[in-house]
Amino acid sequence: MVLILSMFLGCGARVTTVKAPSPMDVSLAAARNNLDDRQVTALPDPLLDRISAQLVARNLSPSVVPLSAISSTRLTARRLAVLSDDGAPLVLLVETEAMYTTQMEGRLRWTVSVTLSLDPADGEPTTSDFSVPVFLQFQHQDADDALLGAAPIIERHVGYLLDEYLSGL
Repeated sequence: MVLILSMFLGCGARVTTVKAPSPMDVSLAAARNNLDDRQVTALPDPLLDRISAQLVARNLSPSVVPLSAISSTRLTARRLAVLSDDGAPLVLLVETEAMYTTQMEGRLRWTVSVTLSLDPADGEPTTSDFSVPVFLQFQHQDADDALLGAAPIIERHVGYLLDEYLSGL
């Protein structure tokens, strides 16, 4: 019985991180589009660090692009065009919007919308759009807190997108 149980536990699916065959530079641009005005602001540093960690774990060297490079437009295609002129073999664009939606049972419900775009220099960009519901407890918490609440899911989606691309190399 112990032998059967140990064989069963040893056969569990293991998640492996797909790594680039050789070190590769990546231009990383990340922005939060404000819904109330036309401003584009930076993502909170802890979220940017988590995204960068996903890149480093895959043998990719992130180079964070200044926000000013992409803040003049909100169109993903135009942002990718600007970023592709940088010369890096791969561009990762992270665009977010955090919107307060309602109060439910004393908690404040936010919806964080995310668009991830991965653009290789020698191919077509791949885009992933998703939304993450986040529940915050206090009135003083804002969009940055909602983004930090969504950070684990954003990080996971970045990993999926990178693994999908790198598995084809």
